[in-house]
Amino acid sequence: MLAVPNFSEGRDRATLDAIGAAFGPGLIHASADPDHHRSVFTVAGEPGALAEKVVAAAAVAVARIDVSTHAGVHPRVGAIDVAPIVYLSDDERGAACAEALVLADRLGHELELPVYLYGALAGGRTRAELRRPGALEHLQPDAGPPRLHPTAGAVLVAARPPLAAFNVYVDASLERVELKVNNATDGRHVIACNGRRVPLHPTGAPGQYVAGVRFRAWQPPQGLHPTIGVHTPLVFDVFDAWNDRAIGGFTLNVSHPGGLSFDKRPRNALEAESRRGALFSSLGHSPGPRPLPAERSLGPGRVAFPLTLDLRV
Repeated sequence: MLAVPNFSEGRDRATLDAIGAAFGPGLIHASADPDHHRSVFTVAGEPGALAEKVVAAAAVAVARIDVSTHAGVHPRVGAIDVAPIVYLSDDERGAACAEALVLADRLGHELELPVYLYGALAGGRTRAELRRPGALEHLQPDAGPPRLHPTAGAVLVAARPPLAAFNVYVDASLERVELKVNNATDGRHVIACNGRRVPLHPTGAPGQYVAGVRFRAWQPPQGLHPTIGVHTPLVFDVFDAWNDRAIGGFTLNVSHPGGLSFDKRPRNALEAESRRGALFSSLGHSPGPRPLPAERSLGPGRVAFPLTLDLRV
């Protein structure tokens, strides 16, 4: 069987080496991520001996890791955040469950860590449920003392089949806004965003049209399209095609135009609406006689989303 304990340490090489050495023979693999401030060890062992290896490494982690000062991207509940026992076949499932229960009991009594079971051993309870802020405050542990360890927190234990975990980069700089236009006249009113015509689509209500705009909101250090620049702020113009002039418009910012950065959630709906409203400005567009933006043929981005103006293409 295998054990795959995750420790809340990904930066201190000496601590990682000490934890790895504590496992002894059977350590198969180890990896660490300084951004997540987390390490994962994979160790093999026979029933009975496997729990012993994990407890030995956990003792080192308790002595060297202080989660009260921990700062990492990955959520955690303790120095030994999770310690699953992994069975590789259904024939090993019973032995893995027994090993996980032995491990939970030893972590609780020998290291004085509150242990919470998850997965099949806890009726399907998930790690995410246990990691929610305040989730453990009034929850009785399955083993160990009824309080968090002052520096090592708690530990989650389970028996489960193998899983493949990998990090995926999500480019959050690509955003989309939806536009609804009322009281427009077909063939007369045209909407442009950053000088490009927006593909309006009638909703069925008189004078009402909708469309979308996809754009790059900011430039991350790593992105899916590093050569595509930032499109913000978005400047919208309303054109009167019958008179060849811009008759109105607004500017949309993706962050507060005054540079304010909010570190707390809005207290109520009024504050949320106020923050959203601050992103819009009646300045920035250019009224008066101007040539209409030309219609563009459906490019690669418009074929799949014909009602969206994609500023990237």
